[in-house]
Amino acid sequence: MDSVNIHENLGSDFYVPVSPASFQKVALRFVNEPLLPSLGIHAANEAWLDKHFLAFDPIPGSLSQPLALAYHGHQFRHYNPDIGDGRGFLAAQCRDKQGRILDFGTKGSGQTPFSREGDGRLTLQGGVREILASEELSARGVYTSRAFSLFETDDKLYRHDEYSPARAGVLTRVSHSHIRIGTFQRLAALGKQEAIDILVDHVLRHYLPEADLNLPPAQAMYRACVQRLACLCAEWMAAGFVHGVLNTDNLTVTGESFDYGPFRFLKSYDPHHVAAYFDHQGLYRYARQPESVGWALARLAETLLGKLPQDILQGELDAFLPSYQKALVGAYLHLAGLDDAPEEYERLGAAIDALLRGHQGAFVDVYAVIREHLVAEFGICERQSDVAPTKPLDHEHVQNIWRGIHEEDDWTLFDTYVRDRREVRGFLSKRYAGQGAFWG
Repeated sequence: MDSVNIHENLGSDFYVPVSPASFQKVALRFVNEPLLPSLGIHAANEAWLDKHFLAFDPIPGSLSQPLALAYHGHQFRHYNPDIGDGRGFLAAQCRDKQGRILDFGTKGSGQTPFSREGDGRLTLQGGVREILASEELSARGVYTSRAFSLFETDDKLYRHDEYSPARAGVLTRVSHSHIRIGTFQRLAALGKQEAIDILVDHVLRHYLPEADLNLPPAQAMYRACVQRLACLCAEWMAAGFVHGVLNTDNLTVTGESFDYGPFRFLKSYDPHHVAAYFDHQGLYRYARQPESVGWALARLAETLLGKLPQDILQGELDAFLPSYQKALVGAYLHLAGLDDAPEEYERLGAAIDALLRGHQGAFVDVYAVIREHLVAEFGICERQSDVAPTKPLDHEHVQNIWRGIHEEDDWTLFDTYVRDRREVRGFLSKRYAGQGAFWG
């Protein structure tokens, strides 16, 4: 494992060093073994995992201690300066086989100075749900964080929205960044213009290789962020995924899906589907996700007004919608097993939209409908012998998987589903060049 330590070098404007809580292990419930070679990890025995991802002893060459990251955010479009890593931290960093920086971020690892009234813990069910969501999205070609490990501990937690006392877990995920739109918002709100310059330079140097360095740094970063989040939103929509909580602290500047809460996958096409039971107005419903991501990008632009004129930032933001629309067509073609056809995007987009609105069956079956129609009507070439072999991960399926764990401590359905997603991902990765391919 090629350990690195770049975040600690940013300085105290960006984090608070913390100590992990102490846990009594019940069992190691999950480790993402197929991911290990790409991380340069060749000997991840349970004792090593216990030491570094439950006790969180520092990994040689990486962070000297865990860092609770500092950020603000708009939550349901209300600005909240009282947030930050409240039940997790940045535990370590490494370079993958392609030389890209990866973060090991935790969830449920104990209280931090940002915990407020929270206990800093994660229910085991929450950990299971995040694994299912990230593996499903990865299988469908979405650029997402990946679950790395999940431990069950002997703590009992009390939650108003779960059966209590609930079993507890400690999750570690790997992602290409934990720098949020809310990270920039905090610095702007505190008037830390020099820190914004430092962060822009950090993001460009380590995370956005496609950025146009002939532009002013803030513009180069913002343009790349707009494009990445346009692609991410398109991939969500094509996957039938409803994030549920598109607050600015839940969107990274690298355009990577992470931190899964009340997500849902569409059972059937429903533009009005709401994932979060507390989203009473449907602000983050399925059909409003592009608008919500664009709104969040506008908030990121506001943090850069000290660096760039407003008209420059507005011009970059105006590219979001056409970029999203093109990426959406590409994502559907990918899942339908068809060749890309950028010269036909406008007509294909209209055809796909009409097919979605007329589709009455399961959402995952729409890829075959799209494939048949576009081959017949537009002569789009078939890149693969069939559509992606996807299965629905609707709410009932997630609940069935959890029920076996909760009632019988039976992980069979969970293990089977994760193994099946890996097979689907292998099928798709042979022909996809979208953001999901960043995992290699």
